[in-house]
Amino acid sequence: MKKTLLIMLCFLTGAGIPTVKAQYVPNGGFEEWETRVLYQEPENWTSGNMEALMYNTLTAIKTEDSYRGDYALRLESAITETDTVFGYATCNGMVTNGESPVMEFTGGIPVSGTPDSLFGYFKFNVAEDDTAIVLLSFKEGGNPIAQNIFPITGTQSSYIRMGWQVAAPAGTPDTAFIGITSTNPYNPVSGSWVQVDSLWFGVIDDSIPNCDFEVWENEAYFEPADHLTANLLTHFFGGDTSAKPIPDAHSGDYAISIKAVETSIPGDEGMTDVVASFLMPYATEMIFGDEISTFPVDFNPSRLTGFYKFTPAANDTAIAYVILRDEEENEYENGTILLTASEYTPFSVNLFYPPGTTITEVGYVFSTTLYFGIGDGGSGEVGSELILDDLDLINPCDEFDEFTIDFTEATCETLYSILDAGEGWDEYLWSTDETTQTITTTEPGTFSVTVTDNATGCQFSDEVIVNIPLCDNISRVIQKKSSTSIYPNPSNGNFTVELENMLPGGYTIEIVSITGKTLKKHTAQSTNARHKIQFDLTGYPQGLYLVKIEGNKYSHYERILIE
Repeated sequence: MKKTLLIMLCFLTGAGIPTVKAQYVPNGGFEEWETRVLYQEPENWTSGNMEALMYNTLTAIKTEDSYRGDYALRLESAITETDTVFGYATCNGMVTNGESPVMEFTGGIPVSGTPDSLFGYFKFNVAEDDTAIVLLSFKEGGNPIAQNIFPITGTQSSYIRMGWQVAAPAGTPDTAFIGITSTNPYNPVSGSWVQVDSLWFGVIDDSIPNCDFEVWENEAYFEPADHLTANLLTHFFGGDTSAKPIPDAHSGDYAISIKAVETSIPGDEGMTDVVASFLMPYATEMIFGDEISTFPVDFNPSRLTGFYKFTPAANDTAIAYVILRDEEENEYENGTILLTASEYTPFSVNLFYPPGTTITEVGYVFSTTLYFGIGDGGSGEVGSELILDDLDLINPCDEFDEFTIDFTEATCETLYSILDAGEGWDEYLWSTDETTQTITTTEPGTFSVTVTDNATGCQFSDEVIVNIPLCDNISRVIQKKSSTSIYPNPSNGNFTVELENMLPGGYTIEIVSITGKTLKKHTAQSTNARHKIQFDLTGYPQGLYLVKIEGNKYSHYERILIE
């Protein structure tokens, strides 16, 4: 959040948008909205969770490890990439100045007098050379009059009752302020923790609100499901709501309206006023950070598409920015500008990356300004509005026609079936391990093929069931006296094909496998005499084979079984 997310884009304007066969952007139609719980806070107490959440951690947690009742409060310091954040909780108020001899605070709880002590049940593990703190301060008529700091050091693995005497203030307090830390707030140490339950005052009858930490409230805000918007910033740091569902939808019931609003964000030099308007995918570990969150994909997308309206304030220009990551964490940036549009207008961001790349993640940012990021690098205009609907990624595999195997039915004349996977594919792989566009089979069964388009990496598969009719010794015989004998059948692999009374001419005898592959081939010349041809298949697997005989006005197909 401390770095400006201003990325110089090469904007590429897309063409028309084809019909999409699947939805790949989660909640890309913005039909689903949710109240998103960030964390839980003990009622009547304020913790450091808001600051900690900016480092994607929490430092004040509801725990079931209680002294009595169902819950207790656990405060724990955590180290981040740039800092150590500490756990703290204050009752009905917060410290506004921690540098003066008497810490200044707002809020607090009303008291009818001065308690002589403060009690509670604690367990803790405070790092060596570190000190956790219990703070008790008083005000009279809005003016600070006393402060008590009670240290906690060392380790206590089970709850013990702890109590501290309270120094008498100079006046009669009407307001008390209680604060608890897990570490020294001026020099925090990661890992130090304190658990507290059941706090009470001594002498006076005033009670401490939610002193046993049994009641917790959700810290939550409203967002489109699966997305993150500037609503998170305005929830924490003030300003109008940026993203809202609207019934003016391109399709369905809702679209999303993103308006540029003014808010503040923390930085290295304090709070900075910014104009915020953005939409990106939601990821819990990225709700505060410098990177754009992504979601996983299992295909290589070709475009990000959608429909938009845009009403700029002054000279704002809306953008659609897309980031792709591959399996080696390389990033590829693409984007387009979105000009003023009073009616729904289609847009398409063409996505480019090197051939052979496998895309694993996709992220995007939509904003009403080129300066869509967070920080002090630039700013858009308050009031610019971008309306979006029907966002989706285009899977190039969806743009192919439905893939099916074409095949010819076997007949008693042919006794084989030809299966065709269609032309134009770069690779073919059949269940028979053949790699051609077509295969021929003389046996029934289930056959499948996978085809590949190398340009897109798309693969498609189909399977068919082939039936071969039972037509033993069926011949297309025009030579009335011609005949064929195959013996022995079944055979051990050695068998004879005998031709008799053939018309003069050439004849071809082929031995074909069940996949249609020719294993043996013999050519003979007939002079009406009897011909005997010996075949040896002893080296081939057992099973059925087809004997095909073709010649002068003669055609004969017959099965032989090798045992």
